[in-house]
Amino acid sequence: MQRGGYFVGGGVAGALLRSIDWSTTPLGAIESWPVSLKCAVGTVLHARHPMFLWWGEELIQFYNDAYIPSFGEGKHPAAMGQRARDCWGETWPIIWPQIDDVMTRGKGSWNEDALVPILRNGAIEDVYWTYGYSPVFDDEGRIGGVLVTCTETTARVVAERALRASEARYRRLMEELPEPVLVHVDGAIAYANAASAQGFGLASSSELIGRSIVEFAALGTGARIEARMERVRGGEGRLEVAEQSFVRQSDGREIHAEVKTVPIDYEGRPAMLSIARDITARVEAERERERLAASLEFERRRLGNLLQNAPAFIAVLRGPQHVFELVNEAFYDLVGTRDLLGRPLAEAMPEVMAQGFGQILDGVLATGEPFVGTGLPVVVRRGPGEATETRFVNFVYQALVEEDGSRSGVFIHGIDVTDETLVQRRVRAQFNGAPVPTYVWQRVERRGVRELVLVDFNDATMSLTQGGITQCLGQTAAEFLLPGTGILEDLERCLATGVTFQRELDHVQRTGERKRLLITYACAPPDMVLAHTEDVTARRRTEEQLRQAQKMDAVGRLAGGVAHDFNNMLSVILGNAHLLLPSLPPGDPRREDVEEILDAAGRSAELTRQLLAFARRQPIAPRVIDLNETVGRLLKLLRRLIGEDIELVWKPGPGLGHVMMDGAQLDQVLANLAVNARDAIAGVGRVVIETGNVTFDQAWCEANASHQTGDFVQISVSDSGCGMDQATQAKLFEPFFTTREFGKGTGLGLATVYGIVQQNGGFINVYSEVGLGSTFRIYLPRCAAPGARPLERSAVDALPRGAETVLIVEDEVALLRLTRRLLEALGYTVLATADAREALALAESATIDLLITDVIMPLMSGREVYESLRASRPGLRCLYTSGYTAEVITHHGVLEAGVHFLEKPFTREALAFKVREALGR
Repeated sequence: MQRGGYFVGGGVAGALLRSIDWSTTPLGAIESWPVSLKCAVGTVLHARHPMFLWWGEELIQFYNDAYIPSFGEGKHPAAMGQRARDCWGETWPIIWPQIDDVMTRGKGSWNEDALVPILRNGAIEDVYWTYGYSPVFDDEGRIGGVLVTCTETTARVVAERALRASEARYRRLMEELPEPVLVHVDGAIAYANAASAQGFGLASSSELIGRSIVEFAALGTGARIEARMERVRGGEGRLEVAEQSFVRQSDGREIHAEVKTVPIDYEGRPAMLSIARDITARVEAERERERLAASLEFERRRLGNLLQNAPAFIAVLRGPQHVFELVNEAFYDLVGTRDLLGRPLAEAMPEVMAQGFGQILDGVLATGEPFVGTGLPVVVRRGPGEATETRFVNFVYQALVEEDGSRSGVFIHGIDVTDETLVQRRVRAQFNGAPVPTYVWQRVERRGVRELVLVDFNDATMSLTQGGITQCLGQTAAEFLLPGTGILEDLERCLATGVTFQRELDHVQRTGERKRLLITYACAPPDMVLAHTEDVTARRRTEEQLRQAQKMDAVGRLAGGVAHDFNNMLSVILGNAHLLLPSLPPGDPRREDVEEILDAAGRSAELTRQLLAFARRQPIAPRVIDLNETVGRLLKLLRRLIGEDIELVWKPGPGLGHVMMDGAQLDQVLANLAVNARDAIAGVGRVVIETGNVTFDQAWCEANASHQTGDFVQISVSDSGCGMDQATQAKLFEPFFTTREFGKGTGLGLATVYGIVQQNGGFINVYSEVGLGSTFRIYLPRCAAPGARPLERSAVDALPRGAETVLIVEDEVALLRLTRRLLEALGYTVLATADAREALALAESATIDLLITDVIMPLMSGREVYESLRASRPGLRCLYTSGYTAEVITHHGVLEAGVHFLEKPFTREALAFKVREALGR
């Protein structure tokens, strides 16, 4: 039977109940519920009165639509199926004793207007309820649950309390009113409140009782008061409002009051109730206004003269047609001499109307909201037949409001800022045209704290951040800048001293990319600093590479010179030793000394050969050779060099190109690399030698400065040894640098490899992580075999393309950008990030067909990223990349065998084909 089929209907609560998998709750699946529970739940769901049910030992909760509004925000829909104690924790001390009475003794309860505070809408609210708890019996006649019927009475309880309070207030109102209140019976005052005594200048309100109000009338007003009282008396309940004058008894001062009088019944007799409001101040003010009215016209005429001669342009437009009522001279200076007064804007200035200013005027007149324009361009024709001219103005449109609140027109006030605007635009153009990103910081005061705030930036900044900088406007320097950079301190220093200075720093961006920045700080008094930020990462990297090349070249020259001169001396030593040896008979102790000299000289000669190789002065006989064939012949020797405990794996690349070099040099390179690999492995391990063809294009080399463009044959030697940190890798090829113990290495092995590779026009790349071994890749220029056709490169159009969505995760930002460019050129939609955690967030809002991820990254490995994404996307494909070879990665157990893997560095062609292979298409 379909889950929830017992409870058809029931509105929102019924639908919610049917959507829950009850098999995971203490009650079990719906089909297993007792009939009594089903009946009770069905009764609750279809009741029109707010009800809910608690069932079982866990008091699992059910409720109907009528009760949902009582939850407020926060409990529904989670409350359906929830334990009562979990849902009503805040009220549990109040309701539990009553629930316990029902469940243990079957004792129901009824509560009227009871205060039960509950948590709803994010806070504890005082809520009043009329509710009853009743036992519900299960199929065996035992108490199975509690049925609750309830009505929230908060509004009524609060209203009744307010009404009682209001009645008490009204009882005090008459006495507390600040205005005199009098009750007249048969022409005499029968009641007067406390304010009456003060109003009439008496010590107590009792002094008014029994007297006529006429006694207090000002001279000449008594008859009018008598006549008014008579009108009220015979007016059949009509309210009479009149202004009356009285004399204050205490000081004889005349006071004016607005008196409202109405017939009432007072203690069973006809009477009149009068309430007087002191309007003395208003009457005196009106008399003062009348006195001032005479001078108002004079002031208005004088104001008109000021407006006419004001330096700002001023105009008054009346009515929906915006008819010119007033125009000063400055306005004519702006728009030219023309007939304006009495004419609508559309007729007098059609060129301005066409620019949308009429619609702005309509809006101000309709809404009353002022319009402020700053630096707005307006095209005007200053005379008949003249060409149009663009002026820039700051102005305000303000609605003119009459005494009745109606809006009759628009007041225009503004200034011509054409000259200033043109200067500002020229300055802005220069600012935006600056080739380096420039940030403008200003000192502002916020909530009593003076802070540096980002207020402006140029186009170069916009381009660098791809528009993201706009979201940072208004941020403080502390919010915008990463801590520990020192930039905030530099800004403060520039603002304090006013001195322009530069500082270069390493900056790790929020993406994780490391940059070298040259920042120029310039103060713009009184409170602004301009920070010109130039990315000099590539320049400094090139300079460092140049310095390293110069250092290596200098060391090579020195080593070559020393080796050359030392070779000459060794020749003399060896020659004389060879001459001396035959003259010494066997058994002569001196013969053993000469043999030691010959042995030491021989070892020294080997060192000089290594120095000459590093210095690229080694005599060579280059020829076209096949690397696979040459390496294959060396395998037996290399196996003896590395020993029996280390497995040597040989993986020759198919269709390998040829190289031009001395075969003896290749032997020397492989022997040195094999020995280094052996020394890096403690005990059992593996060394993998691989070859292959590779091509680097210009785009790749721009992102990888150590590489060269062209076609190369690659030979890589990988080991499963201890690996190297970055500090070790930085000095790897320097002569006499060694990580071996003193006396166990000369430090010339890798220097010799470096010299040989350089001598043959190639380059070398090292990839290593501590604990994961090392990979040395040597790239030698590819050449055609004798008689072979020249090599041809594949065109981009011949590469496989696609339209799928690819997510790239690569912590090397330069490689990340390059891979994205290559894939987008092949038609793919690309999402790219250097942060593994950000990759998970990106994947939540997009459909991903393929994940391309580096294997070894900070925070999360590539395998962890893939497994996290695959949990929700079982069909997701993955292509791993690494600077290690696939053999090394698999051997270390980082990845299982058979996964899709792309070895770094990779070519455009390799990437294109590997992506299609990984997608299985």
